[in-house]
This record gives sequence, C-alpha cells and structure tokens, in this order.
Amino acid sequence: MNMNKIISAIICCGGPTHCITVSGKEHHFELHPFCGLLYCSKDGDERKEPAAKDPFWKAVELWREQGSQEENGKCVYDPDQEVVDILRHLGGRNYEVIGHETVGQRRQRLSGMTPPPER
Repeated sequence: MNMNKIISAIICCGGPTHCITVSGKEHHFELHPFCGLLYCSKDGDERKEPAAKDPFWKAVELWREQGSQEENGKCVYDPDQEVVDILRHLGGRNYEVIGHETVGQRRQRLSGMTPPPER
C-alpha cells in the first residue's frame, strides 16, 4: 500500500437556495452549516460576493439573528430590530456607550415621541 498518495476531493453539499430582498433587489444564497454562506444566482450557480459594506450582509445577519424565518420562499426579517448603541459625546472624537436600543426605538426617540433613556 502506497502511503504517499494524496486524495483530493471537493464536497458539493450546498443547502437550499434562500432569497432575501434588500433595498428592492433580490439576492440569492445557500447557507451551509459547515461551509457557511455561498452567494449564488437564482439557479444556484456560484456568483461573486457583494462587497463587505454591501447592505446584503447586514440583512443576512439580521435574518439569522431573528430566527432565519421564511415565507413563500423569501427570507423574512425586520430591519427596525437591529440593535445599535446609545452614545454620549465626551468631547472631540470620544464617545461613551450608555445603552442599547433598536433602530425602531431610535427612530421614535429622535422624532420626539419618547424621552431619551436616563443614565
């Protein structure tokens, strides 16, 4: 038996194709528990991933945090449930995190509907 042989293999075991809508554009991807996310076309063919700052990544992160729910073959998530920091300006470029709130709560607070959180 020759022990010097190296066997190479590619395991193609993508999961179902998911569809998420971000800013009116549909994005398709496979999400494998071991290999991670694979950005693909509607037919499941691999495509170049969006840039790191593309809103697609935030949408997928929110979708997974909110339980990876789907309706009619589309990923369902609420962008207003994103948790953001509440900052207090200390001077210059310095800030202190004094709490957390969702985007929806921040929108209400900044529109004057609710008072700012107490410190």
